[in-house]
Amino acid sequence: MTKLLKDVVVKKLFTSGTEASKEFLFRIISAVTDIKIKDLENDFELIHTEPSVNNNIINSELDLVGETSEDFINIEFNYQNKGDKNNILRDKKNFSYLCQLYLRNIKHKKDYEKIKRIWQIQLDDFDYFGKGKFIYTSEIREINYNMPRGNDLRIIDINLDYLSKLGYTNINKRDILEKSLYIFVCNDDEKLKELYEDDEIMKEIKNEVDSFDEAFDNLLYYNKEELEDKISIMNTKEKLVVGLKSDGVDDKIIMKNFDYTEKEIEKVWERHLLEEAMEKDTETLHKLIRELIAKHPGISYHSFVEITTHLGYHEIEAILNEDPKK
Repeated sequence: MTKLLKDVVVKKLFTSGTEASKEFLFRIISAVTDIKIKDLENDFELIHTEPSVNNNIINSELDLVGETSEDFINIEFNYQNKGDKNNILRDKKNFSYLCQLYLRNIKHKKDYEKIKRIWQIQLDDFDYFGKGKFIYTSEIREINYNMPRGNDLRIIDINLDYLSKLGYTNINKRDILEKSLYIFVCNDDEKLKELYEDDEIMKEIKNEVDSFDEAFDNLLYYNKEELEDKISIMNTKEKLVVGLKSDGVDDKIIMKNFDYTEKEIEKVWERHLLEEAMEKDTETLHKLIRELIAKHPGISYHSFVEITTHLGYHEIEAILNEDPKK
């Protein structure tokens, strides 16, 4: 079983602010798009940079978004989910991010003339299309004539499972992108040292990974099957907690029977309320978001963005500034 760097660690690598982390990120983007490294160095800004760990989410996305004067670049880290073998749910969720970024381009009628391209780079721990390729590029096309319909939206899937199957002997002979991404699938310290002996950027990246405290080690690598089983149980427990809360069962009884703290029960319940509000109307959802932020001063907006998916950080700010009387 190949063990992969967990998404929160990858995000920390990409957003650490060091020159090596920037060059590492630019190396990946440039290799799979038509954007040159030099242009990225002069014109690139991260939009979402706050690392987050949510142990209750299956296949939690990296949610790392960067922007240039002409492009949005969204990076996702996808894990295989046995319950979604055909990637139907993942496709819907990932495509919603593309649409969200596309709509951010358009605030006025004239904005249609200067819409930024959207690149979604998906680092997958499985072969998305099952064709044994390292990189797949998707776009909107006319079916019968196989003609592209514009070039504003592109999805690039990077198959990390392809690298894990190559093995160390073969990876040594591959190009710079494949060698760089090998750090995501290999946890053999000596092999990585040897592989990056002449690559100063990857030496620094490896040092950054090594610099994490031992207390953080359980986030670095994991067994996929064990994690899926654990999360499946966790999700079932959450549903039971919500059901009991809905029936008016006292928190102390839930805490005793489900090994939850009072704060954990509160978090599960508030998440349920948000999901419920999303199915009602915009006014109900916005009112609840304002109430929860007032209740928890200093709370990260990331949790709201993660649950609602269609709201970004700027949209949350706008909700807070709304006049509820209007």
